[in-house]
Amino acid sequence: MDEYIAEATEMKRVPLIYFGDSPCYPESTHLPNSQKFGECEIDGETYNGFITKGGYFHVVKKEGK
Repeated sequence: MDEYIAEATEMKRVPLIYFGDSPCYPESTHLPNSQKFGECEIDGETYNGFITKGGYFHVVKKEGK
């Protein structure tokens, strides 16, 4: 299991959104071993979307808007 998925589960973090059935968590920066897969808008804010090799989805708020 991806270490970030395990950590989010252990901390009982609440996903910001879902991609299909996969929860997507907010992070302050993109995580190591992750790739950008797109952008999304949540509550009027724009985020970059990333996924780790283990399947952990996370978004990072875009700055400079």
